[in-house]
Amino acid sequence: MKRIVEHFKELYKYRALINALVVRGLKARYRGSVLGFFWTFINPFLLMLVYVFVFKVLMKNGIKNYSVFLFAGLLPWTWFSTALTDGVNSIVGGSNLITKVLFPPQVLPTVSVLVNMMNYIFSLPLLLLFMFILKMDLGISIIAIIPVIIIQLILTEGLVLIIAAVNVYFRDLQQIVSNFLLLGFFVTPIIYQLSQVPSRYLIIFYMNPMTLLVRSYQWIFYYNIFPNWLHLSYLLIASVVILLIGAYLFEKLKEAFPEFI
Repeated sequence: MKRIVEHFKELYKYRALINALVVRGLKARYRGSVLGFFWTFINPFLLMLVYVFVFKVLMKNGIKNYSVFLFAGLLPWTWFSTALTDGVNSIVGGSNLITKVLFPPQVLPTVSVLVNMMNYIFSLPLLLLFMFILKMDLGISIIAIIPVIIIQLILTEGLVLIIAAVNVYFRDLQQIVSNFLLLGFFVTPIIYQLSQVPSRYLIIFYMNPMTLLVRSYQWIFYYNIFPNWLHLSYLLIASVVILLIGAYLFEKLKEAFPEFI
């Protein structure tokens, strides 16, 4: 328990550094490009167009206002998957900081998560614009997005701490994470509705925590209703457990980081 407390005390102590690195990360992502910050909107928009063309035009899935349904799930998935992709290599990639100066290593995976969370938040106006164009209502249920984002933040932080620490010792984890994320995308109801999944396969989808998170965002933005609070409570408990495990494991392994990177 002492390791876990020290982990979060250090994060709080270096909160100004985390904030500075998050700002730098957001600026660096599109530095040197002509459109700069607008790529935050353009990238998910272009990806959405591809999926809409394939699944709405070619495959004719029949989901009304499919662009909003898709976007509501695609944006948080992009946050989750990119945070894990960036985070798994955050310690190894920041070896110059960890080996040469007294630097709190847990800052690096945390920054990866927060940078991608901010990209998600900055992309939300594009989703709201599509809702406005399609004349879709946005009611009081929008306030539920705050706890849903918090739960996703806790879950993502916990997972990133685990994979970032383990990747220092087992570099193949980067490839494993990439392949699991590819599989995870297709077992998360983003491009289709969960009701389209045969009942015998539903257990696979319910074992995926992103299923509930993505559906919660879809309930808020697409269906204009509150998500299932009971299910979110279970997910919150599981996410906190994952975060505590991640913090403990990270603290236990970090002392030997300089030797392996």
